[in-house]
Amino acid sequence: MCKNFFQQLAETPFGHILQWRLYLFKVGKAAIAKHQARWSLDGQTVEYRGIELQMTQVSQLVLSEYQKAHSLLWDELLFGAKDLIPMESWRLKDDLDLEDFGGSWLSHPSNSEFLDGAELALFRRIQGSPKLRAMFLTTAADGSVALCPKAMKIYEAHAQGFLKPVLVLAHVAPGPPLRASELLSVMWRNTARQRHMLMWEKLVMLYVQYHKGQQQSGVYKDNIRFLPKAIGDLLLMYIAYVIPLRQMFLRQQTPGALISPYLWSKSDGTVWADDTLAACLAKACTRAQVPRFKTARWRQFAASITKEKFAAKERANFDMEDNLGDDIEDELDLVALAELSNHSFHTFNHAYAGTTTLTMNALLHRSYRASGSWRTFFRFDHILQGKRPRGASETLSLRMLDASKRGQVRRKGTYSRADLEAVACRLYNKPEMKLRIPGQRDGLLAVMGPHPAEQVLLVMGTGSGKSLVFMVGACVADARTTILVLPMVALRGDMLDRCRR
Repeated sequence: MCKNFFQQLAETPFGHILQWRLYLFKVGKAAIAKHQARWSLDGQTVEYRGIELQMTQVSQLVLSEYQKAHSLLWDELLFGAKDLIPMESWRLKDDLDLEDFGGSWLSHPSNSEFLDGAELALFRRIQGSPKLRAMFLTTAADGSVALCPKAMKIYEAHAQGFLKPVLVLAHVAPGPPLRASELLSVMWRNTARQRHMLMWEKLVMLYVQYHKGQQQSGVYKDNIRFLPKAIGDLLLMYIAYVIPLRQMFLRQQTPGALISPYLWSKSDGTVWADDTLAACLAKACTRAQVPRFKTARWRQFAASITKEKFAAKERANFDMEDNLGDDIEDELDLVALAELSNHSFHTFNHAYAGTTTLTMNALLHRSYRASGSWRTFFRFDHILQGKRPRGASETLSLRMLDASKRGQVRRKGTYSRADLEAVACRLYNKPEMKLRIPGQRDGLLAVMGPHPAEQVLLVMGTGSGKSLVFMVGACVADARTTILVLPMVALRGDMLDRCRR
């Protein structure tokens, strides 16, 4: 029956279907698209279907959207707070294999120090600020205090407004774009399915699975993107501080409700429609004053940029599927070791320590390199550098910094020229000794005089009495501990001998 009716050589309806299928596959691989992207002679401008896009305009678009997202996050959602512990991917940990319901990077034990009090940080700020308290808290007729519905609605609008430029950034900045349906399906915490937003190698990673032909083949494709550090840190701050406050506001309106695990969703849990990405991208182009395009055009531009601007070795990292088999065949030593384990290479590679529950280790590495090449080409890390809220974010823990600020600091004493000369005479046991001019006198007055400078750089010649400057400071009446750092070990013995005398 099958031989007579269900094979491509049979002159039957199903046989003709199979013949056309083979023909279309062959034509599809050889056919060239009607509309082609064209590059200028200097290689800085690409034109596709009437739209010209310069390479600098891509960076301009990313910077514009980052500044908008940054402003909304810090000024509106975080209320301009300067004392919040910054959530930065370089110091946070994540477990890629975590499958617990509700789990995320927030659940990792190593992050507890940074997350202590984060859930209530913004609500405490509302309570402690008269301006915010008047805005968010209202007094009912019975004297009870409740959250203002209008203020909560405005805050939610700001949250939705923040997520729009972040959506554009996640679409453009990490590499060749994900499809709208993939990107909008990203979850920040586990449900019955594993989340899509993770951290790996000090960067925020988006991991989704999609294949446009999976209904026929049943095979999904792994799509992995790594966000530039500055963009990823915005999302981490949003998840750590803003989502708990949104959850509190949601419970006030709907008791027992839970905030949606989907990153791009409304307060009622509705996930954004697929066409939202195209609308956000078009508005972002207008805002950044670059040629206006939507998702379909950007996919064409990104593909052309990948082919034109990256070497063959780099382009291989952007293809997560086709070249994997060739890479495995070339790893002859690894295949030999797999055979020594009495397993096939496939079993050795998939069932043992070579994978996580997410995807194969090789795909993670290739995706990491691909996103790195994309970021480097457009200089995203460079143009976003220094756009973060404050320099104190580089400290390991702001608790230690705050404690040092609250500590009592002893005021440094100030002395007149006569006082300093008297200490020097006593130190050297020479009542008639005078300070050399200008080096010693000016140096001592700059360090310990009536108007001492915060930092002093004193340059004096060999044998001109540099040691006297710090020795006098160590011998004044209220001196405590003086720390001297010598750049050369050879000077240590001589300096110790001077101090002893």
